[in-house]
Amino acid sequence: MDSETALNQMIAAVDDATKRLGGEWHKETGPRYAEDCELPDGGQGAQWRYLVTRPSVGDVAKDVAGMEERWKQQAMTIDHWGTEEEPTIVGRGGDRTKSISLSVAKNLYGVEAISVCFTGDADDL
Repeated sequence: MDSETALNQMIAAVDDATKRLGGEWHKETGPRYAEDCELPDGGQGAQWRYLVTRPSVGDVAKDVAGMEERWKQQAMTIDHWGTEEEPTIVGRGGDRTKSISLSVAKNLYGVEAISVCFTGDADDL
């Protein structure tokens, strides 16, 4: 996968999540922030990271369940962290991102994605 495809897929995944959750989202990091990663063959690669936040929460249980179901439909496995009031769910796998997460904090939602690792040097991007 090339860097532009990885970037576009990651942005699309975040946009899909934020559209489903609704509200006004603010960019915190990325989407053009690259970092090092390891390619499947063990070689040096790069990946993108993108974080957006919304300064409000909705129906946390409903929103978490909805995102979990959506990511499962995309062949992701789901990890659960945090508490019932302030959970984090992480979708891993699928073919669009390395991972995507929804985190809930007091009066804040955060969606963060890491792109698929691609051939390249993060320092050159």
